[in-house]
Amino acid sequence: GLQKRNLLGLLIAYEPVWAIGKSYREAMSPTDIHETTLFIKKVSGELFGRDVGDSFQVLYGAAIEALNAKAMIDYGNVAGFLVGHASLEPEQFGKILEAVNFK
Repeated sequence: GLQKRNLLGLLIAYEPVWAIGKSYREAMSPTDIHETTLFIKKVSGELFGRDVGDSFQVLYGAAIEALNAKAMIDYGNVAGFLVGHASLEPEQFGKILEAVNFK
């Protein structure tokens, strides 16, 4: 029942269940994340119109660490992260922010 104008710029959280709580070695590759983001936007575009689907921003969660964060931002086509276990450790969270050049 929502109007299209209320959907523009919606944030979609994507977190594959199989990767929750895993290390960066077991995370999705940036290429796979990119393809998933494109798929989310494609399906959203089919449901709500391409302009709406293209406006959606995808946040990725699961196995985010400083060692893979930069590649995921640079090549994964995501707008940001849902940081799990690393967010509970201030030093690790800070390293993630540094890795993606957050200012």
